Amino acid sequence: MNTPEKVSTGGLQAIRSKADRMVEALEKGMKVPWKGLRPDLLLHKGAIGMDGKPTYVVEDPVRGAHFELGEVDVQLFLCLVTENDLKAVVGKLLRTTSLRPSVDDILDFLKMLQREKLAILPPELSINTAAIRESKQPTLLKKILKSYLFLKIPLLRPEGLLNAVYPWLSPLWSKPFLFLYAVLGVAGLIFVSQQIELYSHTVSHLFTPRGAFTFMICLSVLKTMHEFGHALAARHQGLYVRRMGMAFMVFMPIMYTDVTDAWKLPSRKGRMYIGAAGILVEICVAAISLFFWSVLPDGLLRSIMFYMSGASMVSTVLVNLNPLMRFDGYYILMDYLRISNLRTRSMEMFKYYRRRLLVDWQGPKPEEHPWEQGLVFFGLFTLIYRFMIFFSITLTIYHVVFKVLGVILVAMQIIMMLILPVAMEVFILLKSRKYLGNRWRVLASGTAFALIIGLLFAPLPTFEKLPAFFLFQDVAELKAPEQGRLVADLPEVGAPVQKGDLLLRLQDERAEQELQRVIYDLEQTEAILKNTVGGGVQGAYRKWLIAERRRLTVEAEKTRQGLSHLEIRSPISGRVLAINETLRKGSYVHKKGHLLTVGDDRGLEIRAYAYENIYRELRGKPVGEGRVFFRDLETGVLKGKFRELLDFPASEFPNDTLFDYAGGPILSNTTPRGGVRPRDAYYPIIFSVAEVPGYIRHGTPCAVRIVTDDTSIMEDAIRWVWRGLASEGFV
Repeated sequence: MNTPEKVSTGGLQAIRSKADRMVEALEKGMKVPWKGLRPDLLLHKGAIGMDGKPTYVVEDPVRGAHFELGEVDVQLFLCLVTENDLKAVVGKLLRTTSLRPSVDDILDFLKMLQREKLAILPPELSINTAAIRESKQPTLLKKILKSYLFLKIPLLRPEGLLNAVYPWLSPLWSKPFLFLYAVLGVAGLIFVSQQIELYSHTVSHLFTPRGAFTFMICLSVLKTMHEFGHALAARHQGLYVRRMGMAFMVFMPIMYTDVTDAWKLPSRKGRMYIGAAGILVEICVAAISLFFWSVLPDGLLRSIMFYMSGASMVSTVLVNLNPLMRFDGYYILMDYLRISNLRTRSMEMFKYYRRRLLVDWQGPKPEEHPWEQGLVFFGLFTLIYRFMIFFSITLTIYHVVFKVLGVILVAMQIIMMLILPVAMEVFILLKSRKYLGNRWRVLASGTAFALIIGLLFAPLPTFEKLPAFFLFQDVAELKAPEQGRLVADLPEVGAPVQKGDLLLRLQDERAEQELQRVIYDLEQTEAILKNTVGGGVQGAYRKWLIAERRRLTVEAEKTRQGLSHLEIRSPISGRVLAINETLRKGSYVHKKGHLLTVGDDRGLEIRAYAYENIYRELRGKPVGEGRVFFRDLETGVLKGKFRELLDFPASEFPNDTLFDYAGGPILSNTTPRGGVRPRDAYYPIIFSVAEVPGYIRHGTPCAVRIVTDDTSIMEDAIRWVWRGLASEGFV
């Protein structure tokens, strides 16, 4: 035992000398004196890492937290476990291992232990004091802002309940039952495929109040089963389930189960089994529900089977299997790839490459990893998806629940996801400016950043695209004054006409017969008058005949005038624009039925329709030139000169092509008489155009793009907030 010491005396002295120097540097770098590790910490052997080396897990039994250590880290940790004095720790590390870590590496490890409350702290200090607060510790403001993004409320300590129900429910995961679920699922898919139209049409019931309420009840039951699937799977692995409760992601409630003790399992397959248990429960529920939906008769039970199958499939595919949020899919992927803290590490790698791109960052890489590019893309997609999900939930709250709450949430989203990260990144770059690389790249990135900030406040033109019609200025739509029969074909479209030209004539047989009767009566009255003397007894009769002749004359003239109205003449000079294609010679038309349209093609205009809020912005302001776009690819962009903004909303359009049921952008309502009118107020804006291709017809739909106002993005945001507050009566 003494021989090796004598042989290595010089080496031991060198180790002691190096240990003394390292301890002196460590004591200077430590803001809080080192007092050793907490004695209640537990060390477990973890799963095999991605590099094929074993990992170890440190358990904090007080907080229920777990920390994974590599093969190198655990040797330093074991030295800290057996020795409290830093000098003894460093000396043992250098003497008993081949590790030669730098002072910075050891210092970072010790600070991490203190920051994560794994080390003993002096009585006069607290982990929250400024002496040991690191940049990774969130401030009070950040904690408050983060609490609305994701807030957990523990509701249940389920250990007793799990122990009671586990013996009764464990057979449900036996091989016979799993085989039964598979058979029912395959049979259900086959049966549903034969009734796929009925199943898909049933989805429309989800949008009714009763259907939505039933769906939410079924979804709540399904999620409870999902979480108990995780808990029972953990219980099957012999783990302690600490708590179950409700979490709120931007005030959207979701259930959760705390199975962090799964980190203690030495096999990643066991952790994947626990992570996938909830999904497997939902898949089994979907299989059973699909089968019974296809075989049950119509009724309440069949409806419940539909809702359960739909809820399980939608929840599994869109939520649980998605690895971009910290749900089941994320933890399954993390264990499958054997990359612990996948999102945190991918975000750090994304930040590093982002800095490399923007400022040619020369600082140390977060880690050396064989899948660096995969981590970068995963971090990028996670960031984008998280931003989209949170803002979608926030906008839903704004439009559906409460606008003021939505405005507050949007402001908090902008602060948490844009302002604070950008400000923190700028602060880190300035603090670590020694790592900045190429000056020209730094200058270009800084200039681009300044321009982006400037664009937020710079007034920019706001473009609006308005639905419109191409019209002739002088247009007459000719309708049948009375019912009648066409005595000739309608003129062709495009035929030239002059004012007063006879275009067509209607024949009213009843009116013609009435005229003939009146003329016959008038002739008979005239003949009797000639043979009647004025004096004596016949004098009074003669006076009556004169009055009757006067009446018949008036009636004949009135009937002739009515028949003359059946002659349709052109009120203007121009050409025929459109005809009623359903009418032919001999066709009968009803009163006020459309016959044809004539117009003067020498005066052209574009009539656009502005929504009410756009009208308020344009009223009293000069409107510039409008650019006219047609749907066809042949017609180029035309320039329209503003002529007039009407102060009364349009009640009818030249045709129905701009209404929603015809594929247009304007929502429609049905009038009591069966007609169609705009649901909202649209104000006509008239533009003059010089020349239009001859193939463009009167009433052709088009669009006009105009500049409404020069406003900045910040000004638009303030207006949006103001409208939201005003709509709820707060201002």
